[in-house]
Amino acid sequence: MLDALALYEQSDAGIDLWPAAVQRLETLDGDMPSAWRYNLARLLEIRPRSGEASIHWNRLAQNAARLPAPFRKTVCIRQSLKPAGDCLESAPTTAAKALPWRWPVTTEGAFPLTPTLRSRLFREWEAIPFDWYRAKLYGFIHRSPDRRAAVMEMDQYIQLQVIKTKLPLSIQQLPTFCPQPLTKRRLLSGELHSCENWAVLVREDQPVEAWWITR
Repeated sequence: MLDALALYEQSDAGIDLWPAAVQRLETLDGDMPSAWRYNLARLLEIRPRSGEASIHWNRLAQNAARLPAPFRKTVCIRQSLKPAGDCLESAPTTAAKALPWRWPVTTEGAFPLTPTLRSRLFREWEAIPFDWYRAKLYGFIHRSPDRRAAVMEMDQYIQLQVIKTKLPLSIQQLPTFCPQPLTKRRLLSGELHSCENWAVLVREDQPVEAWWITR
């Protein structure tokens, strides 16, 4: 799915990769996550296939309560099963506890990493540079000395943070830190429990990794 989206993003004035991207998404089968249907609907809306996109928006709206808040808003506006307000109100919201761990770098606001700030934040960390020329993406993967934390910097902004250690909570406590139902996905390495812009990887009923990604 991500490969199809990346393919579409490489379109420019001289090459149209929309048909290939849509075809790749449409040929996927099996138990696909809601993100697959959401991204396919967004692509179908770009061209005169809005009727097909509407089918996907309505399918997503049937489980709007389980969608992350930013995606639920888009789905509820575009679906045609019920008034958008009723669709949005179908998702119960609760006050969530603050996460019981700290990210390597503050997640409050976006700020560019100047050379001085980068040096201060990642003193003694290993910096692995990357330059994906075709995609025009460049940056660093910063790894802590104990290898228990990593931060991906792209275009001078922090995009991803990972904590790899036994987390101070149980799998039963995870829902209390999210204001909406968690999204769960099976992975080869365990089960991923996602909430808005953070997620926790669970193995054998034990949270072992925490991920944060910028919006």
